[in-house]
Amino acid sequence: TKMSNQRLCESANAVYKVLDQCKIPYIEAWSAIFVFIDLSSILEENSFDGEQKLQKKLFDELKVLFTPGKDCHAPCPGWFRVCIAAVPRQSLIEAFRRISKAFFT
Repeated sequence: TKMSNQRLCESANAVYKVLDQCKIPYIEAWSAIFVFIDLSSILEENSFDGEQKLQKKLFDELKVLFTPGKDCHAPCPGWFRVCIAAVPRQSLIEAFRRISKAFFT
């Protein structure tokens, strides 16, 4: 519906803004409910095992859960799928701020 599309667009724009502020690379969603973010620069090892370790660290230490790229058939490690439709906007913004504080500042 039109209302759903508007809310999805607002969530996406809020996420893009905070990703830009945190300097986290991403691929914009095109009529989709997911954004792909590139966290390859913070992998301990450039492999899908390294990606899995980062996913565990994000969850255990920061309480952030994203789908690893390997599960989405990403061609290289470090990309994560973020659902922008099922999570409240403020929760997404907080997740990226936690990641930025822990790894990029």
